[in-house]
Amino acid sequence: MSLPQQPAAYIRVVGARNARDPHVRDQVRAVLAAAGERGWPAPEVYTEIGLPGWPRPGSVLTRLAGCLASGRHDAIIVANLSRISRDPAEVLAFAVQCDRYQVTLEAVDEGTVRCSAGLVPAGSGRPPAPSRPGAPKAGAGPRSPGP
Repeated sequence: MSLPQQPAAYIRVVGARNARDPHVRDQVRAVLAAAGERGWPAPEVYTEIGLPGWPRPGSVLTRLAGCLASGRHDAIIVANLSRISRDPAEVLAFAVQCDRYQVTLEAVDEGTVRCSAGLVPAGSGRPPAPSRPGAPKAGAGPRSPGP
């Protein structure tokens, strides 16, 4: 996969008063540093103060989602997926939107999100290895014996 040429960074802080708030600046620094470590050009920064913005009309994230359809950005980086929303269904819907327009969705904490491949661990550049057939799923506990 090639490096993005027109990335965006989405920053969201609920309790901030404005974009000069230290929490906003910390998140911007972390995301810009992570983009640089990945070899990306400096992303255009979109900042949202308040509740999650997608798919809320008039929000910064909704405006950014519109930029995906126009081809303005080929990647989005966020500090973590909860910046998009704390609702996993909304995060998945946004990831599907990114996939639809072939836009990379990268979370500094979690890695690259690809709907077709699931979550790619941060820094690995590849999806996690598939589990062995019949192996218990992570967190599933011990398998019970058959009849």
